[in-house]
Amino acid sequence: MLRLTEHTSEITLITTLTLGLLCCSWLTWRLRSSRSKRPVAWLAAVFLLCAALPMQAWVRELLRNRAIDAPRTVAFQILANTAHPEARSAAVTSLFGTDASPAQLRNVQQEFGPDFAKALGAWADSGANTASTILALYATEADAARGFHGYLRYHGIPWDKTADGHLGLLRDRPVGGRLFALRHRKLVGIWMADSDTSLRAAVQESGITLPPDSVLNPPEARQTGLWDQHADVILLGPLFAVCLLFLCTRGLSWAGSEPPRAGTSPAPPQQLATFLERLNELSLPIRIRAADSPQEFIAEWRLDVPHWRHLAVANRIPRLRRIRLSLDPDSHRVVGLEQTAEWSPEEPTGQPATGWRTNPWLVFFLRPLRRSPGIVYDAHGVPHSDTSARFEMRTTEFRDPLISIVTRCGWEWRPLLSDRTKRG
Repeated sequence: MLRLTEHTSEITLITTLTLGLLCCSWLTWRLRSSRSKRPVAWLAAVFLLCAALPMQAWVRELLRNRAIDAPRTVAFQILANTAHPEARSAAVTSLFGTDASPAQLRNVQQEFGPDFAKALGAWADSGANTASTILALYATEADAARGFHGYLRYHGIPWDKTADGHLGLLRDRPVGGRLFALRHRKLVGIWMADSDTSLRAAVQESGITLPPDSVLNPPEARQTGLWDQHADVILLGPLFAVCLLFLCTRGLSWAGSEPPRAGTSPAPPQQLATFLERLNELSLPIRIRAADSPQEFIAEWRLDVPHWRHLAVANRIPRLRRIRLSLDPDSHRVVGLEQTAEWSPEEPTGQPATGWRTNPWLVFFLRPLRRSPGIVYDAHGVPHSDTSARFEMRTTEFRDPLISIVTRCGWEWRPLLSDRTKRG
């Protein structure tokens, strides 16, 4: 797994948000004729959750790097100003270590080629103690990468053009000693010393923390542990899983729900039950029957009628469907649990060949573009058959009459993704 840095997290974040915007736009267009846009909000929440991990990594790296870049920029600006010797001495100490002084510095901005000359400032420490140091600050990381390559090219040092210098380059000098060149964000540093230990000390004095896999680190120090590689996933993985589980259970149930029709007051449970049972009198491919509890009903295909049975066979329905309806008078909500079972068209009664199983993933995206559930309502809100309706025994034709009755009675329709009770 790729460890998230400022750049990788930024690319991942932009990709996730762009894909989420495209998917939500497509779903909004798909549901343009639907009253409920909850699926769009649910899908947006899923993409925002997926973007949370790269977002926090990007923000954390951005704040950390700004805390590094700001003092360096101020220090280089002070070095260019000779009017404040005390401030200039403090800037030299912060960049080159406690043993450095302004008298040891030399401006080398124009000494190592045109790319190196584009730096905002470039200074060399004569190295009175153990190492010589050259530091150059650039406006952007891209300019710093070009300046890094320009310095190597000026000295005839071969380098992989695909690398940007953040891991560094370590070489033996022709006149003795070792050279280490590194690009640390917008800063290019070159250190020359007698040993790798002196180089590491000089880099540390410059306030730079080497990457774990830098070439200057000893081989045993380059082996990063599980925490260093996957700290973001270890810390935020459980929280991400909990949030995703919540979105895929209660969130998905909320997204598939239908609010009451605007301007309607909740009807009494007896009136809602009467309207649901009145569907049996209409020319619809579904029927409503009572279940075990007075507040529970079962809506199922009317396969005992030859006309609807022949239509189901002609459309090659792969399995039977039914919805268990539970009326909650306190919240004025109808909970629907969708169940499926295998069946055989040769069975004369239309009964399933296997037991009923809960369908855990209701496809709430498949909402009709033009709501035509096969029923119309008179001035009193009583449902009647729509003679112009042509049924194809689709899932939406099975659910839409129920949703229309429930929402017109001022109740909320809420699908349930799992059966918490043992039902036959």
